[in-house]
Parts: sequence; structure tokens; C-alpha cells
Amino acid sequence: MERYKLVDPALPAEIVGMAKNQAAHRQHVEKAIFVGMPKRSQWMAFLLALAMIFAGTFLITQGNEIIGSATMIAAIASMLTALFRIIGSPGNAGSQVEGRQGTRS
Repeated sequence: MERYKLVDPALPAEIVGMAKNQAAHRQHVEKAIFVGMPKRSQWMAFLLALAMIFAGTFLITQGNEIIGSATMIAAIASMLTALFRIIGSPGNAGSQVEGRQGTRS
């Protein structure tokens, strides 16, 4: 930093300020990604399970009762598993996300 000070006396303070701004920006972006990710992934999982239920219904109507039933059972089981994990966990899904954020540095 001393060499920067030789070029311009205000340069070290400016560099430190830029580093602080960059760190704050990075933390803001990471927080936005971390908070938005669970919601997006829950919707994607729901849509996938819904598609599996429709596919199972289609298979059953086409005469593939065993495969269609297995597909529907797998979709419903995954949705119920996710529901029971949320219900059985301390707090709701939103507080879990906030709790995880507190542990990050």
C-alpha cells in the first residue's frame, strides 16, 4: 500500500473502499440467490411431480396399469415426504433458510 500512496495519497483508501463495496455487493448477490433458490426448487419439484402424476394417469388409460400406478405412487410419495419433512422440522421452511444464512460468513 505504501507504493500506491507514492502514486496518489488517496489511492490506498480508494482501493480499500472499492474492496468493501465489492464485498457488500457479492454478499447481497449471494443472499438473493440463496433466498430465491429454495422457492424455485420447490416449484420445479412440484411441477415434476405433477408431470409424473399426469404421465401415470396417461399410462393407466393406455393399459399400462402397473407402470402408471408405480409412476403415480412415486410422485405422490415424494410430495408427501417433502411435506412431512417441512411439517416435522422445527419452524417453517422460511425460518430454515434464515437460520442457514446466519451461519454463513
